[in-house]
Amino acid sequence: MLLDHFDYPIDRDQIIRFLDWTEAEGTSAIAIACLFKRLGFDSVFYTDEDPDIQDTEIPFYQLASVLELPIKPAINLTQVGERIGEGSHFIALYREDLSDLEFGHFSPITGTCDNSVQLAYSAVGDLDFDDFRARWKCDGFPCQLIEVRTQSVY
Repeated sequence: MLLDHFDYPIDRDQIIRFLDWTEAEGTSAIAIACLFKRLGFDSVFYTDEDPDIQDTEIPFYQLASVLELPIKPAINLTQVGERIGEGSHFIALYREDLSDLEFGHFSPITGTCDNSVQLAYSAVGDLDFDDFRARWKCDGFPCQLIEVRTQSVY
């Protein structure tokens, strides 16, 4: 994960507890965004309107307010690529399996090139923009990204 990239020393059990992660439900994008902000990283949570905020997410939205974590409308892949070029890091929530509409997958986006998205931890590999968009935003699944920087640009 990005914490490894930044050589951030933290116990993985602490991360799991903070994220309120369970094997059955996993965690949420807002929880991951709060984790980075809580650890002192400049982070922004980008999201489409979420018509189905889960009970487990509500405390993290409240924490985001306390942490002054910016929550902004979702941005597009061109903007993601530009910001990666400026030193930002992104984590995307998307569906690896379009037939499984219940669970998403998180992966850092390592770049965008030639109309494709490079994903660091993906069983499906790099995806062209159209395929990624279909997995990134589909019914009942808002487009969500976490931007992480080591220094403030906001």
